[in-house]
Amino acid sequence: MPLAAVPLVAHAFAHDGFTQQHPWPCRGHDASRTGMAFRDGPAKFGKTAWRFKTGARIQSSPAVAVDGTIYVGSGDFSLYAISPDGGLRWRFETGSFVDSSPAIAADGTVVVGSFDGSVYALSPGGKLRWRFETGGPVDSSPLLSRDGASVLVGSQSGQLFSLDLAEGTARWAYATGGPVVASPGLSRDGKAAFISSLGNCTYGVRVVDGHGLWSTCTGGPQVSSPVVSRDGASVVVGSNDGRVYSLAASDGHVRWTYATGGAVEATPALGEQGLVVCGSRDGHVYALESDGELRWRYQTGGPMALAGAAVDRRDHVYVPSTDQLLYAFDERGRVRGRTRPCDLRARPAWRACGAQLRGERSSLW
Repeated sequence: MPLAAVPLVAHAFAHDGFTQQHPWPCRGHDASRTGMAFRDGPAKFGKTAWRFKTGARIQSSPAVAVDGTIYVGSGDFSLYAISPDGGLRWRFETGSFVDSSPAIAADGTVVVGSFDGSVYALSPGGKLRWRFETGGPVDSSPLLSRDGASVLVGSQSGQLFSLDLAEGTARWAYATGGPVVASPGLSRDGKAAFISSLGNCTYGVRVVDGHGLWSTCTGGPQVSSPVVSRDGASVVVGSNDGRVYSLAASDGHVRWTYATGGAVEATPALGEQGLVVCGSRDGHVYALESDGELRWRYQTGGPMALAGAAVDRRDHVYVPSTDQLLYAFDERGRVRGRTRPCDLRARPAWRACGAQLRGERSSLW
């Protein structure tokens, strides 16, 4: 079926105890940031259904609401709401770049950060509900708590914030050891949040009150965001020291590491059976088993920069590279397809039935 003909389905999406009212409500698909779509990827990979142009490059990853509306930020200082057929619904302008990826609450509220230092909450129609000043640029992507009452988001002020979704006031702020550009993830029970920072460490933080549970440091800054394994036992994160780390979610001890040949800035993606997929600045895509053993790797034509991968339920992998291609691999690492040239820095996302969305320079397509 051509992508342009893929239907949009409106229903609730269950994910390990969380009921998602939207098919792709936040960066990385779910509260654990797995990048795992519980459906098949596009049947005809690479066919463009439409293109939407903004005023500057896009590093924000799209979020998709249950009605098919696509929300994405742009370097032109704006958050866009785009209809399923690629038309503009509305645009909201902030004070600086919007590299943060939006999160959609159950009631349709859209929350996003901006380099102007603020977190914004907007109605589904694009009206401002509240604005919260963090004291530093926000390229971290917000995440809703399990009960939907609060928003977790990092800031380059060095803090992880919990904000009241209804009022936009701070419930607590947790100070890390450096600027936070990564995005938080949640434990399977929703009681702990995990965040990494440019201070080289990953942290476990209690969601209810912001109490620090543990911290584990690596040999380099962490741009990569922590991702929680399907069984809830591990937190997987990349480091600029060139390694992928699997940490125990309970206390942060190192379960295993895998050394690549370059900085691991991209956020890992996790498959349904434990597959760990991550790109490295050495230009390779790595697919690791749940115990850290290599399943396959593939050399692309450029460094794997900030964008993370997405994985479908068959362990098919979709990942962008700075060689200006978006790659599709099957479960054994064989190339299924490549897109036309582009400069992708946003993590791919799906609509409800498989149509891919990805950011390219100043376009969404």
